[in-house]
Amino acid sequence: MTDKNQEDEKEFQAPPPPILVWEGQSDWQKPRQEVRYFHNRKVDGWSGYVKTAKITGWVDNVRIALFVEKYKRDHGDTDPTNDEILDWMVNDPYNEFALQGLAESIVKNGIRQQIVVQADGTLLDGNRRYFASLYKLRESERKGDASSKQMVSQLPVFVTGPSATAADLDAVVVEENFVDDCRRPWPNFIKAQHVFRKYQELKEDGFNKTTAIAQLLEHFGEKRSQIDRWIRMMNYIEEFQDFHVTGDEELGHDPKDEYDVKWRSQERFEYFDELTKPEVKRILEADAEMRDKVFERLYAKDFKSFAQIRKIPAISKDSRARDKFMVGDGAEAVEDAIQWVTITGAAKRAMDVQDRIMSFAKFLGGLTVNDLGSLDVLSINALKDIARNAATMAESVTDGVEE
Repeated sequence: MTDKNQEDEKEFQAPPPPILVWEGQSDWQKPRQEVRYFHNRKVDGWSGYVKTAKITGWVDNVRIALFVEKYKRDHGDTDPTNDEILDWMVNDPYNEFALQGLAESIVKNGIRQQIVVQADGTLLDGNRRYFASLYKLRESERKGDASSKQMVSQLPVFVTGPSATAADLDAVVVEENFVDDCRRPWPNFIKAQHVFRKYQELKEDGFNKTTAIAQLLEHFGEKRSQIDRWIRMMNYIEEFQDFHVTGDEELGHDPKDEYDVKWRSQERFEYFDELTKPEVKRILEADAEMRDKVFERLYAKDFKSFAQIRKIPAISKDSRARDKFMVGDGAEAVEDAIQWVTITGAAKRAMDVQDRIMSFAKFLGGLTVNDLGSLDVLSINALKDIARNAATMAESVTDGVEE
């Protein structure tokens, strides 16, 4: 042990919390004091084992924030239980958590990375590992599977000590979810939402944009371009959500459920990157009717790829394509509008080529012997090559075509 570690351990003296100790505990399960560093912050605590049943899922975990918000709205502002969170994660329509596969891996190999909890058993990090273990624990209890139950009844943990501050706990969340260590990371939407909330807090505290972003860079360790990108996207997502939640009676646009809109924002998150690109954004800012229709089609999942978003400027500038986009139904309307601008674009390019050929032909037709005689040898040879190549290509195109 280094002098620094000896000094750290000497500073931290406290009995382990009750969740780390139980009757009949094996020696290898007993807690030991430990000092760990999360995002450059020293956190005192204990390493050991905790019974799975003693852990409480962290309802403030941003990964499940939308589910918790909706649950509290529908259940008198009460928090969901562990089993209710588990049931939602297992049946998550987007399969973000993939608990069953992880649960099987844990039964075979155990948990290799400690989860992190507070002294009262509240989970800080290891959301999927904990709920996958709880899933397998509930299943093994129903089936009477003693061997599987043994593998998931106690979990390896690091428990934060009583001196841990709110900043220390935040450092745990940042370190375990923003730093790449090959585990299943937070989705980009969750990261962006976390960064954006921090950004809004800094702005409310009086920091200007430059200073606020500088603090975000230090806090999250992300690149400036990524932070800027997420802030742009989240600002636009707020506009998207406000449009759908508020509605507009005059336009016949009915308000939608707040949490349905938030789910759709999360599901279509990367599309907002395309919407914030300069050319697309300029079109939507200048054309409110087009912006509203884009928001409607994005919610309805009429856009089938990011590339389709990039066609919005071309659609907006072509009156026929714009009509197809604004009036047509579903994804077919988007495809029809894009097909129209693609065809007309190709036709325009063909016309441009034809115009250039006719202009060149007119130029050649006006040349005299004296004009050619004034050219140098290189220019005359270049003209011969052009004529020869043009003739060859024209013959290949007209081959077999009746006069």
